[in-house]
Amino acid sequence: MEEFLGRWGAMLISATALIFSIASARGKAASDRVGQVEKKSDETEQRVARLETEMRHLPDKDTSHRLELAIIGLRGEVSTLGERMKPVAEMAERVHHYMFEERVK
Repeated sequence: MEEFLGRWGAMLISATALIFSIASARGKAASDRVGQVEKKSDETEQRVARLETEMRHLPDKDTSHRLELAIIGLRGEVSTLGERMKPVAEMAERVHHYMFEERVK
């Protein structure tokens, strides 16, 4: 009978050790996963912090709108200036032509 209990006792101890080693392995795997998630979370926080820093240097919506309006105004001024320069360019062309004709004669 003692031999029978000894065998069962050894099997019980072996089974318990196996269960604890499986549980420990699962716990380690879960712990590793948690560690990976924490690492990714830290990396994400760092990336967001960098983006926030960069975003501070960009113009906001109101500033962008004012820039757009200023560019539209400049386009109008350049267009007007181009129209005003046409007569000056024509006069320069006539003077150039006149001077060229005088040299030929």
